[in-house]
Amino acid sequence: MRRGSLKTRLLIGVAIAAFFAVKYCNQREVNDYTGRTQAISITTEQEIAIGIQSAPQMAQQHGGLHPNTQYQALVDNVGSKLVNNSIAKQTPYKYEFHLLADPNAINAFALPGGQI
Repeated sequence: MRRGSLKTRLLIGVAIAAFFAVKYCNQREVNDYTGRTQAISITTEQEIAIGIQSAPQMAQQHGGLHPNTQYQALVDNVGSKLVNNSIAKQTPYKYEFHLLADPNAINAFALPGGQI
């Protein structure tokens, strides 16, 4: 009886693995901007919503936003140049750049289409 149980477990394991392999292959598509094939599991709108939702928490974890508006303007300028001179310009995202107050972390991040 134990041997039959092992076969059943193996069969179930193979079925689960096959299901996820098929699911992964069906989510693959060519990225219009990079030309690379990649697995896509969320839409652009979902990705933007996740970014907007997580931005306040990210800022809070790093001491909030930096209060210096001149530094923020510099980050905005550099970020805009990066977007305008890269493939990011062709994407549906509208980027915002946020300078963080934490001196011990990477102190800026880009948020596609969101506000803090």
